[in-house]
Amino acid sequence: MLILYCLFNKNMQSKMEQDHPNNPTNNPTNTNNTKTHYPRRYFKLTELTSRNALADIQAHTNNFDPQYGISAEFSNQLTQSLDNDNTTFRGYIHAPTHTDTTKKVIGKDGCYFKLTTTNTHISFIWHDRTNNLFLFWGNKPHIFKAMNIINSRIQKYTTTQSTT
Repeated sequence: MLILYCLFNKNMQSKMEQDHPNNPTNNPTNTNNTKTHYPRRYFKLTELTSRNALADIQAHTNNFDPQYGISAEFSNQLTQSLDNDNTTFRGYIHAPTHTDTTKKVIGKDGCYFKLTTTNTHISFIWHDRTNNLFLFWGNKPHIFKAMNIINSRIQKYTTTQSTT
C-alpha cells in the first residue's frame, strides 16, 4: 500500500473556488484587503485499484441507495469508469464537528460535493457520518484539488461560525 502526502497550499485552490461570487476578494466593495492565512496541512492518500475503490464507494452508499440522491445515471457511469484494475487513490479530511457547518460545506442535496466532483474530475466525495470524515476517490492531482476546495469551504464556514 502506497501512502502519499500533499502539503496544503492556498495557491493550489482551484479557479472555481477563487471565482466564486461569494469570495470576498471578488467583491468590488471589499476594501478590507485582508488575506486569510491557513495553517499548513497534509493530506494522506491511499493507493488502491479502481475496482476496490468502487467496492468501497458501494459499501459507503449501500450500493448507491436512492435515499442518498445518487442518480442511476451517475452510479452507472461511476461503475463503468471504476470497474477495472487501474490505480486510483482514496483520501480523507476531517469533517467539521458542528452539524450546521457540515451541511453548509456539503450544500443543499450535496450540491457542493457534486460540483466539486464534476469540476475537479474525481470519482466521488462522501461524508462518512460514522467517522465524521469527508472521503475522496480519484486520481492524484485531481484529488488534491478537490480536497483543497472542500477544506477551503470548511475554513470559510468554521471562520464564519466562530465570528457569529
